[in-house]
Amino acid sequence: MGKPVKTPSGKVIYLKTNFETIDKHEVIYTTGKVLFTQDEKFMITTNHEDIKVTDLETGRVVHTLKGDSELITCISLSPDDEKLIVASRSLVIRIWDWKTETVTNSLK
Repeated sequence: MGKPVKTPSGKVIYLKTNFETIDKHEVIYTTGKVLFTQDEKFMITTNHEDIKVTDLETGRVVHTLKGDSELITCISLSPDDEKLIVASRSLVIRIWDWKTETVTNSLK
């Protein structure tokens, strides 16, 4: 199976601990930060300079947010889960509408 991780509500999900392909889930997590939306329908993970949004019901990646070729150092969701704030080693903070895969603002 994988590494068990508890979500904020106590639900247990399993993260992959190796790179073997399994039928139900895509490779969504290798290392880095992990966030869950408040309704626990989506998991947001960093993957080097990119971000993957996974539907926890299906186990499928539904969005991939392309980074700026620098390692992501921090991610956070707005209180309403609508915006994703991302900082990377490029010293740029990007604010994403993650549902539409659109950067709405960037700060340097």
